[in-house]
Amino acid sequence: ETQMAAMRQEIEFYGLGCVVFRNNVTRRPSLKSSSVPRSIVSKRNLSTPRTVLKKSPSKRMVLRAESEISLMTTDSVIDSLSMYENAVVPAFSIDLATFSDGPEMALERDGLGAVVLPENQGVLFIGGRTEGGTYQASTEKYDTHSDTFSPGPTMQSRRWLCAATVLEDGTVVVVGGHGIPSLSTTEMLDPAQNTWLPGPDMATGRCGCAVLPLSDSRVLVIGGSLDFFDAESGLSTTEVIDLTSGTSTAGPAMSCARTNCSAVMLEDGRVLVIGGNNGTHSSLSPTEILDLARGCSSLGPVMETARFGASAIFLPEDGRVLVIGGRGTNGTCLSTTEVLDVTENTASEGPELSMPRYFSAAVPLPERRILVIGGCSGSDQNHESSSEILGMPPEES
Repeated sequence: ETQMAAMRQEIEFYGLGCVVFRNNVTRRPSLKSSSVPRSIVSKRNLSTPRTVLKKSPSKRMVLRAESEISLMTTDSVIDSLSMYENAVVPAFSIDLATFSDGPEMALERDGLGAVVLPENQGVLFIGGRTEGGTYQASTEKYDTHSDTFSPGPTMQSRRWLCAATVLEDGTVVVVGGHGIPSLSTTEMLDPAQNTWLPGPDMATGRCGCAVLPLSDSRVLVIGGSLDFFDAESGLSTTEVIDLTSGTSTAGPAMSCARTNCSAVMLEDGRVLVIGGNNGTHSSLSPTEILDLARGCSSLGPVMETARFGASAIFLPEDGRVLVIGGRGTNGTCLSTTEVLDVTENTASEGPELSMPRYFSAAVPLPERRILVIGGCSGSDQNHESSSEILGMPPEES
């Protein structure tokens, strides 16, 4: 009983596989639905319901128990898992990851929105600006399984420098975008219906803003500007849009205007706002943290390089944030990345892109990879359809 009590816990091996051990298991279901070879199970005398052994394209092997397991001793648990030790590669580490060539969109897009669709439906890329300066209402859907792109549903409005997010129920929300003046409208897409519908208007027109999902069908819209070509029209305000009631209320104000900023939700519910312009065409290196519960902001880590038009993504492995590309204070398009640690209030160098990119999009992919796609490289006229994937280097043979 003492051993079984000690086993009543979650144990994570190499940051990859998770096995849950519970006592009071009286039955031993068959392995008819299991993909584990019976020879392996009999060798280790394991009878585990729905135990799945998966081998990924990166040769990572994960042992996952999806229901209760009846085992006799802790030693037998360790022994049964040790047979997979040599087959497991290290978990994702931003300090070791590198960029490699990724898939290519049908259109060259910068200032696009991007969201990961629920239930493994792929990634949706939204709007943006294409060759010749044409603003797009079109979208593209990327199938991560077949590695192919297909046309997605067309929005009701053309949107460049818009922002997009996805709610818990799978609804995609896109806000703002450049116009004369900037758009205050929003649109919502139900992936099941594959049709864009008008959403509530924002209190302020915004382009180059950021948006994040909150609970109860609400979204937080951050910064942006009234007019992309008017440097003094940058916004320090935020607003919370209730998509159910159609209302907009003021969120916490930032310390300065931030146009073409990016933002991520931290583990504790606070929001890290990164880079942008502050009423001039100069880029910002300080970040700031919005505390929604207290309605205030505070200074966050200062980046080593000032940048606007960068993309950012939260790293769940260690709670840090990766900032990707952007444009520097002298107008230089950047290929560098930075890793921000809010806890330690530090910034450090990250892996370098294969080409400079600003106004690109970044999303997480399966297998703990990150896709960086589109944007401009070198000048406003060099729109990109290409992408890069950040992941762990291939195993050495």
